[in-house]
Amino acid sequence: MTREILTQAYSAMRHDLRKTILTMLGMAWGIATVVLLLAYGEGFGRPFRGYSKATGRPASESMEAELHSRLEGTRLESRSASPMKT
Repeated sequence: MTREILTQAYSAMRHDLRKTILTMLGMAWGIATVVLLLAYGEGFGRPFRGYSKATGRPASESMEAELHSRLEGTRLESRSASPMKT
């Protein structure tokens, strides 16, 4: 029975070769896309975990504190750089 199924599947693939090739290409493209997205996610997450370990706080708190300090620094710089009105 398994041999019959495999024979039928092989003959169907040979009958419409273009569809078979496009299907396999689409599957390979999808797998490659998922692998790349997982790699990007891992690459973006690594700095957050390192920053969290360095500060001893959860990454969300550490990054939020860093963002606030940078924003305050930017505000202070922009205030000091702007000319004073008299």
